[in-house]
Amino acid sequence: MTDRGKVIGMYALANAPQGYDESVVEWLKPFTSTCALLINLYRQMNEQRRLLETVQHSKEQAERASQAKTDFLSSMSHELRTPLNAILGFAQLLQNSRQPLPERPQRQVEQIIRSGRHLLSLINEVLDLARIESGKMSLSVEPIQVQEVIHDALDLVRPWPPRTPFTLTPRKAASTRPTSWVTTPASSRS
Repeated sequence: MTDRGKVIGMYALANAPQGYDESVVEWLKPFTSTCALLINLYRQMNEQRRLLETVQHSKEQAERASQAKTDFLSSMSHELRTPLNAILGFAQLLQNSRQPLPERPQRQVEQIIRSGRHLLSLINEVLDLARIESGKMSLSVEPIQVQEVIHDALDLVRPWPPRTPFTLTPRKAASTRPTSWVTTPASSRS
């Protein structure tokens, strides 16, 4: 039996006292075609089953990898949060001590607190991403003050040594209205 020029199977007729003439071969053509169709169908069904098993296996691997990533991010975020809270606590103790700090150390402590809060915010965002991926968080649109975000960003990079010949200087906003909108986790709203 052939299909599109390729041999896909064979059957044999036996026990004839003489050879078979062309009329018997012609009479067997529908049987041969049916066998060829059944063989192709069987092969296609096996190939489809094998592909479905491969897809299912790949899907399970991807789900396990995604869960491992989510677990890692959640665990690592909590591990980072603990020492960061200690750093912020000590910086706040320095900031609120009975004897005021000189101006430069006071600015440095304020920078530690701002940077620590920024890092804490990033850690919380990583946790939020893990919650979003697992479908356990809804989002809402909230107004933000872009000017404040720009000032905070500049305060973070200002202590770094300059690597370029230009400087960044923010300008005062003409309005106090929110100048942009951002999507934030619904759980972080006050």
